[in-house]
Amino acid sequence: MSADYGISLNGIFVAEHSLNQAAQRIASASLTAPGESPDTVSISDFAAELLAINRAKTTVKANLKVISTRQDLDRKAFDLFA
Repeated sequence: MSADYGISLNGIFVAEHSLNQAAQRIASASLTAPGESPDTVSISDFAAELLAINRAKTTVKANLKVISTRQDLDRKAFDLFA
């Protein structure tokens, strides 16, 4: 495996870890902070986690595109020598 694939795969694994952490924080979060009324939701914390999830999604898509592009280049190089 070339370094190009390894770097992209590592980026995917890091994004997956970030996604899992954000999902865990959302799942385990209390909807109210101590001292707040039960109807109050911490929108800023929830929004930050949604941004982390979106960032992870974008990171995975970008790294998959790098892998796809590298595979296309490898195929074209192989075709030149075949």
